Amino acid sequence: MKRRHMLQCLGTASALALRPEWTLAIGASTAVRPLTPVFEQWPQAFAKAERERPEWALGTTDWDPLFPLVVGLGPAAEVAIDRAKADGIVHAEAGLYRTGPPVPAGVDDWLVLRMERCDSALLVIDTHDPQALTDALYWARRLAERNACFRAAILLGAHAASLDPVWRGAMQDALHGVLQVKTQGVTLGAASAVCALLPGVPYLESYLIGYDPLDVLNILGAGPDARTTAVQWHHRSMLPTGVTNACCALDPDRCNGALAWVHSGPDFSIWEFDQIAEELLGHLPDATSIVLSHFPHSHWPEERRILSLTLVGAMSSA
Repeated sequence: MKRRHMLQCLGTASALALRPEWTLAIGASTAVRPLTPVFEQWPQAFAKAERERPEWALGTTDWDPLFPLVVGLGPAAEVAIDRAKADGIVHAEAGLYRTGPPVPAGVDDWLVLRMERCDSALLVIDTHDPQALTDALYWARRLAERNACFRAAILLGAHAASLDPVWRGAMQDALHGVLQVKTQGVTLGAASAVCALLPGVPYLESYLIGYDPLDVLNILGAGPDARTTAVQWHHRSMLPTGVTNACCALDPDRCNGALAWVHSGPDFSIWEFDQIAEELLGHLPDATSIVLSHFPHSHWPEERRILSLTLVGAMSSA
């Protein structure tokens, strides 16, 4: 079963049955900034999806391809979005958008179409930018109204934990998960943490060692708080230290669920996968539910590894 078919089973079919007309933010509210595309291949992606339409769906309207969306709001988020494009960590069918100058003529229609067919989405929010917080509420509510079956936000900024609880509550009501980036100690920076998270949230890519998107949703619902970070190492002997560094940044003692994405070159082995799993189990509470998956990068050098770790639970206020 293809990814988009599986996601339709999670509730998207009802959303597609009710397809209201969409208005871009720049026309709907002067308080919301316009978005500009950083990576957008809507015509090609749509044409490719149509070519891959299964035989049973030919001549019918019962099958509709869906496409992921990533939106960066505020200066720090814009850096992360630009970094994702530069690093090539972009799903072939995804759209990357960020706040920016007015878009070229016709591009706004692509965003309207993408919002209509959005199966999974991530809002990247610079919490130091008050306007980004306003924009985030707008887009979170639009995604909720569309009933996108996987929707989350990631908060950038050291003071994210002290945000207005009313704002945070509204975001949590509209989305399946609101994640705070933690970049302390030897962890990677915020832009790198976002890039490391993207293949599994929201692209939901699956390789040889896969996962069920429903499991990701269940993990994100495992507690009121979610934190994410990323660490890197360049030699297999540093694996235990790398996992320890990631866990120590996230308050592992109070987590109920974990998402762990391992990025590597083609030299990655099942033995290494098992070792990472064992190291994680040694740091997390016994009852923790864990989703662990691997994302290969053919151009990476040998022994380069990045671990994206997200913990969900009742975390401390630190």
